Amino acid sequence: MTAVDQAGFCTIALTSGDSTVSVRIANLKPTATDADIYSVASALVLLLDLPLASITRSERTLLNA
Repeated sequence: MTAVDQAGFCTIALTSGDSTVSVRIANLKPTATDADIYSVASALVLLLDLPLASITRSERTLLNA
């Protein structure tokens, strides 16, 4: 079996009053570091001017037999 890393995504959750707003950044390179992703997500949060609830990174791996 072989494993091939594929592009992942990042979900940024923001609070807006009583609700939560989610923003997704797609096609993250597998080589992107957590620090890089956090830096970009933090910059976007400043532009959106909403309180940050969480930043979640999701990675994808394709398994071939």
